[in-house]
Amino acid sequence: MSKALVTQIQTTFETLDVDELQKLSGIPADVFNELRELGALDEFFREGVLPANTVVVFKKAGRLRKSFQLDANSLALLIHFIGESQELRRQIRKIYRTNPYL
Repeated sequence: MSKALVTQIQTTFETLDVDELQKLSGIPADVFNELRELGALDEFFREGVLPANTVVVFKKAGRLRKSFQLDANSLALLIHFIGESQELRRQIRKIYRTNPYL
């Protein structure tokens, strides 16, 4: 019997709604609703829907929330910085593809 190590999972959807994000993130509904009220999801909305890669940000935040017992305000700030980090990495990869000698 052979064993395989999964290193990447590609989703079959490109966008998702807020309810799907809450379920996939693992963040409890009451905390997630508080994050919505704080505006933590606003920067991720594009044309009224959330891109599927938003799940990665919220899953990371959910794990860190559990590990460090973060409140909603701290979690909102963390979500912002994880999202910024992800966007900067995307831009660096784009620049590198344009000119790998930089």
